[in-house]
Amino acid sequence: MTSVSPTGTTASSAKVATQDDTLLQDGKKANLSTLVMNLMLQRVHSVDGVLSGMINQMDANNVSTRNLNNFLEQLREMRPKSADGTISKDRMTMAEDKTYKDSGKKVSPSKTWGLDLDKDSYTQGQIDQLIEIVKSKISTVNSNQQMEQIKMQKYNNVRNESMQMVSTVMKSQMQSLQSIVNNMRD
Repeated sequence: MTSVSPTGTTASSAKVATQDDTLLQDGKKANLSTLVMNLMLQRVHSVDGVLSGMINQMDANNVSTRNLNNFLEQLREMRPKSADGTISKDRMTMAEDKTYKDSGKKVSPSKTWGLDLDKDSYTQGQIDQLIEIVKSKISTVNSNQQMEQIKMQKYNNVRNESMQMVSTVMKSQMQSLQSIVNNMRD
């Protein structure tokens, strides 16, 4: 008896074997079209898991982008109007608190994005530097999001191809069964 394990899936796959030129799946006689259909369904299940993870990552990226945009807005609002003006650390802390009020959890930009927010006061130039850093981080998240969308489309295409193959195999099996029934009637 020869055993074969389907490849390319992360789902638990059935044991496929041959015995006397007969295909067996989990010890039961199976035809090639059923094996192909089961393999494609396992592939769909595997791709669904990957897509689910990608959707969760995209949701997290959307939250990050929203938070970064909120913080950017706060930085722009509190930026001193003159080059010799400053804002206090307390005002920066209030901006951080306001930024994350809607997200449901307190996240520190200094820990989350590595921003240096431990100064006692901030000048117009320092705020401008922070604004540029936050804009750069937004751009990076957006670029990553676009790459994720491209990968997601690729996996979605693989899923659709697998489902199309399952549909074709099922249609073929139904036509064969219908032919058998029609022959029995004649």
